[in-house]
Amino acid sequence: MWRQVALDTPQLWNDITLIEPRDSAALRIAQRLLSRAGGLPISLTIDWSTSGVDVNKGFEELMNHHLFESLDINLQSQHLPQLSQLPQNLASNVKKLNAIVYSDNAHSNDTHLSLPSEHFPQLESFRMHAVVIAHLVLPWTQHRHLDLASTMLPWELCLGILPQCTSVEECFLSLYGRSPHLVSDISLPLLQRLSLTSVRGAASFCNIMQPLITPQLTTLGLRGVALGCSNYNSVVQRNNLGQLQVLRLASVSDSSNIHRFLCNTPSLHTIQLPYLRGDFDPKALERLSDGQLAPLLQTVEINSSTNNDVAGEILTMVEVRVKTTGSKTQDGEKTYPMKRIKLSKASSLQPHIRKRLDALETYGVDVYIMTIH
Repeated sequence: MWRQVALDTPQLWNDITLIEPRDSAALRIAQRLLSRAGGLPISLTIDWSTSGVDVNKGFEELMNHHLFESLDINLQSQHLPQLSQLPQNLASNVKKLNAIVYSDNAHSNDTHLSLPSEHFPQLESFRMHAVVIAHLVLPWTQHRHLDLASTMLPWELCLGILPQCTSVEECFLSLYGRSPHLVSDISLPLLQRLSLTSVRGAASFCNIMQPLITPQLTTLGLRGVALGCSNYNSVVQRNNLGQLQVLRLASVSDSSNIHRFLCNTPSLHTIQLPYLRGDFDPKALERLSDGQLAPLLQTVEINSSTNNDVAGEILTMVEVRVKTTGSKTQDGEKTYPMKRIKLSKASSLQPHIRKRLDALETYGVDVYIMTIH
């Protein structure tokens, strides 16, 4: 009875994962499973990274008579162009596409992908994990979520992409090459979350952010970026950084400018510091400790495996802040704005660090510890 109930419940069959379907027989079995989803939109995860299958033919067999709304696919870079060749009736319902692209040295610097709007009219979320991509065409104007954090883009390609992304709400980019100094305005009116990684040389924060106009930005991540800037005020106003709520800084240089940066972000409630390079700005630590900077701060995330000294300084800041910025409710109960601290580590905690974290818990701070392998 329960078997029949399961077979007759399409909601159990519209999210399918296939690992290395190597031949037509495997695809026929997959087709049978998918047929049980009835007319529901289907989410498919499929790994074709080593099977050598004709991706286009395989998709034709799988997608016939089904509405695919979400695709997660692993494949070799030489098969990537086959995604562009999917018949329009097969691709027309896809809203979300995630691709992990494996490439050998012969293809690692010459990845091309074109998914035009006439083939993917509903595509609004795209994520790709590849080494380097030289050419990329997507239906940019309808995109809401764009994640290329694991795909290195040349600056020139990025500057051609961003002005078209007028509907994007989340954008994660990894850029290489020299950042431009003179760029026309790039308006991203709906952008809320932005993450920028500069590889092969630290790009200037001002050069990156100066052309952008992001009135809705609430979350900003910077990695490998030089924080030094000669025109902070202009960048702050154009990107409305005063309303920024979450800031993630990883492997940034010119960390002595962190104080100046934080002075312009009074609405911060979360600071994430996963990878720190060099010393943390002592002036910023002092003013964070007494609540003059980031007065609404509630969560701090640090990584003790990359820089123990700085992690210890951040922990001291949290301790001082918890003890000095408390207030009393009408019932006389003391409350503390700082709510949680997250600590990533590669090995066992030293006893004195563990003791300090335990003490924070007595002040009502939630302590999360994550081991990195």
